[in-house]
Amino acid sequence: MKFRANGKLMISGEYLVLAGAKALAIPVKYGQTLTVAEHKSAYQKVNWTTLVKGREWLNITFSGAAVHLQYPSALNAAKQRAADFVRNLLLKAKELNPEFLDKEATYDIISKVDFDMSWGLGSSSSLIANVARWAQVDPYRLLFGVSKGSGYDVACALNNSPLLYRYLGKESKPEVELITFDPVFTSQLFFVYSGQKQDSAQQIRKFDPANIPQSDIESITRLSEQMAISNDLDAFIKMMQNHEEIIASHIGMVPVQQRFFDDFPGAVKSLGAWGGDFMLAAANIPPVEIISYFRKKGYHVIFPFGEMML
Repeated sequence: MKFRANGKLMISGEYLVLAGAKALAIPVKYGQTLTVAEHKSAYQKVNWTTLVKGREWLNITFSGAAVHLQYPSALNAAKQRAADFVRNLLLKAKELNPEFLDKEATYDIISKVDFDMSWGLGSSSSLIANVARWAQVDPYRLLFGVSKGSGYDVACALNNSPLLYRYLGKESKPEVELITFDPVFTSQLFFVYSGQKQDSAQQIRKFDPANIPQSDIESITRLSEQMAISNDLDAFIKMMQNHEEIIASHIGMVPVQQRFFDDFPGAVKSLGAWGGDFMLAAANIPPVEIISYFRKKGYHVIFPFGEMML
């Protein structure tokens, strides 16, 4: 069996998506593939290997019906967290479908991530989507069982087109509206890697959606909807800036453009949890000048919009 799930980027709606605001998100060309080989055996065992860009990153073995974890060697902190996440994911999937991993068999699992995991493109969400397909369980129930996220990333993992996403709480199925997001000015849009990996789960814990006024939830929803259909670059830039102002007022952080790019002749917007991962840059200047600006600032991982979106 083989399963493929997409990575993701949230264009608008970060943080406030947890309060019910609509988010605009895109699946990206990068993603994760899960290959499952099952062999008859006198006992149950799961051999799990994660490859990142072709190199072995994690190799662990689970044994027994309860999926007890056995480590072949000491793991560093990052790999320990990854191993525990995989174990919890398998246990939750089995809880949702008791027939999952119910055979006396050896399962050889290879999970291939084709992007740098520091980029924040959804290594966890694409894995959740793949395991959900393998276990034949609802991907959102699986996600909400192991994560406090909104689930937009799983929606991107499962779909091959841009989408508007509304989180309705852990007990409800989210609203996912597949859309066409292809503005005429895509040549002026670039995704720039900040050089910092942001822990989304940690940022979520600091954010209380109960404190968000309904007016701001509605404002972010309108911005997501308008950004999705905009074909006016100047208007799109203003919406990016307006979005940053609203989010900044709730998380107590200075927008990334004010901190690092105040001389940029356009807009720079954080994507996802602020302080890391990718940024969206837009300006009404030649694309080569946008790239040159960020390279001079020391940012060298830069994707044109069309090279990132699936």
